[in-house]
Amino acid sequence: MKDGPTIKVIKRVALWRYQWDLSLTRFLRNRQNPARFHLGGSCNKCSLCCESPMIQSYPWLFRTRIIRWVFLWWHRKINGFVLIREEKKPHIFVFQCTHFDPLLKRCDSYDSRPGMCRDYPRNLLDCTYPDPFLKDCGFYPVDVHRARLKSSLQNLEISTEKREELETRLFLKD
Repeated sequence: MKDGPTIKVIKRVALWRYQWDLSLTRFLRNRQNPARFHLGGSCNKCSLCCESPMIQSYPWLFRTRIIRWVFLWWHRKINGFVLIREEKKPHIFVFQCTHFDPLLKRCDSYDSRPGMCRDYPRNLLDCTYPDPFLKDCGFYPVDVHRARLKSSLQNLEISTEKREELETRLFLKD
């Protein structure tokens, strides 16, 4: 289901708004507290992020009927995301993307994809502990202080297996 010209224009305006808001938010946050992680790895074309995009929302959005309806309507009508399930405790909406072709593992509207798709997985680095990366994703978080932390781990009297486990759990891969 390719986007028509009207939807493309709406999505372009929404993308500009999204990018402006994201840039401002990251700028203000990094002034107060510099980023702890950067993105390592590369896309291995597994397409897991496209098969069922997820959006975590604020609790008030999840619970307020009219706002929730508008939110879901927007994602269905504009982004082509069809709600398939909800996870109530973390306030997550899980969708199926109508633009994703599972046989070709490609997006039929890649040039007009939403900001959240363009920013994935960089947006996961905004978490305190960025562990929600998909299992087979080629991207991973890397701690900006990894050299110092690895050096400290070398001084500990622990087994090689335990050291490797800690390096993995603390995102110290190069």
